[in-house]
Amino acid sequence: MDNSIECDKMIVIVDNKDSRIKYLIEELSKEYQLEIIDDSIKSIRSGGILFIPIQGIDDKGFIKKTEYRIDDIVDNINPRMLLVPKISNYYKKFGIECVEYLSLDIEIINSIYTVEGALCLISSNTTKSLSDMEVLLTGYGKLGQTLADYLKLFGSNVTIYSNCEKELLTAKIRGFKTIRSLGYIDTMNYDTIINTVPVNIFSLEVLKRTPQTLYLELASYPYGVDISKAKNFIKTYLGAGLPGKFTPESAGKLIGRKILGILND
Repeated sequence: MDNSIECDKMIVIVDNKDSRIKYLIEELSKEYQLEIIDDSIKSIRSGGILFIPIQGIDDKGFIKKTEYRIDDIVDNINPRMLLVPKISNYYKKFGIECVEYLSLDIEIINSIYTVEGALCLISSNTTKSLSDMEVLLTGYGKLGQTLADYLKLFGSNVTIYSNCEKELLTAKIRGFKTIRSLGYIDTMNYDTIINTVPVNIFSLEVLKRTPQTLYLELASYPYGVDISKAKNFIKTYLGAGLPGKFTPESAGKLIGRKILGILND
């Protein structure tokens, strides 16, 4: 077989032990030859397409949850294309075609998987039914809106906090209670607090009042509060990677189908 054709049909996947990878591999292997980097780069053939996992890379170029730097992999296998979750300046230095696979439609569906995982966490870490629960939800972006709608369907009494007037108006129109300040809230009124804002918006003093409340963190670092300190006096749960924990098959196949669609266009 012509080696150039063989390279074009090969995708090299960096395995970061994300449970979605198994199902992503199943989907991609329907149309492409796959090689998996799990222990060694040296055994991987040159050429092909390099897939970077959904967590992406850190500021030093390490693929998150692995010991590999993308620089070393690129130097060793000389891929013709990078499949990346989100395009950043770091990738541009390689002078290789970069294709982004985390589009808006993927993010919306992924937010549904995140919400399903969040509801599982809430149900298994509290003593109340969702239909009998008072919830404070901070942030009303895509994830916050999906989460609020699901909670409402289950009968939860949801209060929305946002510092964005447009978000508050949207929440109010959709039938939710809203608040503009967290400074004077009585957290004793809430069974669960869910944060989607990646900014420290909660003071430790406010959260200290409610040791029985579940605090679910769905935002990225630096989170809505100093988690390392908050966990000493309130039940906290970091919800990073919920689709991979609760719906890995659906999430993995979703990404796989999206990638095949991109490559076959």
